[in-house]
Amino acid sequence: MTDCIIGGCYNYNYDQIKYWVNSINRCGFEGDKVLILFNASDELAEQVSDQGFDVIMSDMDMNVAPHVMRFMAIHEYLSQNDYRYVVTTDVRDVVFQSNPIDWLVNNLGDKKVVVGSECLKYKDEPWGDNNIKETFGDYVYNKMKDNTIYNVGVIGGYGKYVSDLCLDLTVNTVNRPIKICDQAVFNFLALNQMYKDQIFLADLQDNWAVQLGTLADPRKMDYFRPNLLEPEPTFDGTHVNTTTGTPVVAHQYDRTNWRGKIEAIYG
Repeated sequence: MTDCIIGGCYNYNYDQIKYWVNSINRCGFEGDKVLILFNASDELAEQVSDQGFDVIMSDMDMNVAPHVMRFMAIHEYLSQNDYRYVVTTDVRDVVFQSNPIDWLVNNLGDKKVVVGSECLKYKDEPWGDNNIKETFGDYVYNKMKDNTIYNVGVIGGYGKYVSDLCLDLTVNTVNRPIKICDQAVFNFLALNQMYKDQIFLADLQDNWAVQLGTLADPRKMDYFRPNLLEPEPTFDGTHVNTTTGTPVVAHQYDRTNWRGKIEAIYG
């Protein structure tokens, strides 16, 4: 069985997603590379296809947030294709620093899916804190406010499990009080023991993914730093690193002072 990296994007041009594309092509990954394009031009589809990606053109339901729509489309694709491992990530602000399949083979163990920590509790991250309240109300918020936030923008694991998780995210986000609630829904689902038994909730030091929006955004670090659950990452000019190694995925790199150098590497 082969493996797959898959993403979905809406209203981007090639210059915005080329870093994701190039990093996949350079990280040693040898499986299928798939990008779902919503309401995109034929030119963009051709540019992505020229880089060795399978391109799926899809219409966008404007009543559904793009964050949610991509999970619906990814589930539909995965339900029709049989893969060993699948990795799905955000597209505009993600680069792969190494082959994600190597991490999954060596670290997933008896778990089925992996997501990475944002290294803050909900009550200490204003956007996430408010997002939980608006999505679920006070009762669920009070159950979750002391929990670590896990980022839904970088998911890996066994193909069928990733597919089903995408479906669960879809059906539990549509018709919520707010459109952008995929991360809140995931973290709520992760309260369920059945999910806990299956999901590797990776710390930063596990080196699956580094979420730089909470760990290296210079506009926010004075506020976040006192409450961080793990040491801040560093950048050595070629890779974003933790104290124990190099995470597979650097997410939200565009919010850091390292953006220019990272884009120069993967441009």
